[in-house]
Amino acid sequence: IEDKNLLAGHVNMLFQDYSKAQEMFLASTRPKTALEMRRDLLHWDHALKLAATISPGEVAFISIEYAQQLEFKGQHGMALNNYETAMSELDQALKRINMSLEGTKTDNALLEDELEAERAKLEKYQNTCMGGIARMTIRTGDIRRGVSMANNSGDVTLCKECASILENMRQLPDAARLYERGEAMEKAAAVYIQCKDFSSAAPLMKKVKSAKLHGQYAKAKEAVKDYKAAITAYEAAKNMDAVVRIYLDHLDNPELAFAIVRSTASA
Repeated sequence: IEDKNLLAGHVNMLFQDYSKAQEMFLASTRPKTALEMRRDLLHWDHALKLAATISPGEVAFISIEYAQQLEFKGQHGMALNNYETAMSELDQALKRINMSLEGTKTDNALLEDELEAERAKLEKYQNTCMGGIARMTIRTGDIRRGVSMANNSGDVTLCKECASILENMRQLPDAARLYERGEAMEKAAAVYIQCKDFSSAAPLMKKVKSAKLHGQYAKAKEAVKDYKAAITAYEAAKNMDAVVRIYLDHLDNPELAFAIVRSTASA
């Protein structure tokens, strides 16, 4: 009853002779074991070649895993290629499922449920691909396309990831806008302040709780002689000494400065 080729494949695998193991697995009654071995060993090139011949439905998922490893290693161009390969495979699979669903609407409710579940699974992987393509597109220099993809995705996490990449690349205006889109208001405000885009930073400051960030904004506004805005920001940063200094040095209002000093008991 034992499948000798399958058994021989496992023995060769234990002795780390993976080429011979693959040969034995492919000759056995369960050739997919060769693909599983290469996948577990992270031999992605071998796994993709095997998947193309013995299990085409696995190509997309293996391409995603390979792309994620390449992204982690910093091989962004190759990662992008694999994310795009996976996306193409998933698009085709979804087209086939949608066509099947059109034919099963009234015929087979059970099959329809299975197809719906499979469609949801593939759409989830599509989102993973979309995120990978957006990140890798930015990293390989096509910033406009990557930013557009992140914006259109509606994915808060992806927007923050891409914003962080852009910030490290010193693409500050794009980074700030994506942080804002990703609902990371403090990060967005910090980057807007860094690139001196105070008009964009101003509406976000109401949502910022960091005293340090309010202090940075106050110093920036003071530097451009917008003293009223600087006072508001220094007050939010609880730096009343700076408020007093502005009233004395720039606004010529010693009475208000004196009142603040008395109320805060500042030395």
